[in-house]
Amino acid sequence: MAVPAATLEGSILDAAREGDRDTVVAWLDSPGANVNAVAHDGVSLLMVVGCRYGPDGPPPRDAETSLELARELLRRGADVNLELVRPSSIKLRAFEISLSCLDTAFVSDDAAPEFVRDFAYLLIDAGSQVSELCVFTLLQMFVNGQSSRCLAEIFFKLLRAGAPMDTAPTYFRTEQTPALAQDEHWSACRALAEGVQAAGGSWAGYRRTPRKEVLRLRSLVLRGRARPHRANDAIMKTIFRLPNELAWKVLGFWRATSDITGEVI
Repeated sequence: MAVPAATLEGSILDAAREGDRDTVVAWLDSPGANVNAVAHDGVSLLMVVGCRYGPDGPPPRDAETSLELARELLRRGADVNLELVRPSSIKLRAFEISLSCLDTAFVSDDAAPEFVRDFAYLLIDAGSQVSELCVFTLLQMFVNGQSSRCLAEIFFKLLRAGAPMDTAPTYFRTEQTPALAQDEHWSACRALAEGVQAAGGSWAGYRRTPRKEVLRLRSLVLRGRARPHRANDAIMKTIFRLPNELAWKVLGFWRATSDITGEVI
């Protein structure tokens, strides 16, 4: 005889939004429970955890409890790409839903951007699909006045994960306002998007850019058309004298940093 499915009801959804791990885990361990079960409105437990900040205000528990609950759900096989279909036919996943909860109308907690960033990182690392919808949902937060370093860090993470950048530079130009022009986080995201597009549209291409610049300088130096700034550097002299393939291989060990993010690329 089949075990009846455990119902994902209001009390369990409330526990998930509040980061009440014990209550949610007890439900998951009950007969017929499914970590990817959806409520009558189509939301899953993982989606609800991402809605920690919403119209009802943040729950009393620390944000780390919600992140730990998200990790537990992921360990149990929660589907990061499960979709909630809205009446407009737009399909939203936990990533977009969490971002959309960052609304100035009801979020006053300074910890909210940090939670959304850490939650987004968990989803991306767990295989969340990175699409143009992810990118534009994020950028819309800037347009709505929600700029923060945390949002910029999510944008950087999306690019590293392979998010498409085909139309993002156009979006930056069309949405530019005097306020955004003065926004350092928006400007960093725009510069990075344009850099990735200039490198062929991929993060891998962007990562290769500093090394390619060194090879171009090496070529000019070997032909006597340029002089390196560090002409007396024994290491640079050695690299410049190597054959092309060996020089490129050595540069592969170089911990180059992005001028925009400050991160090793």
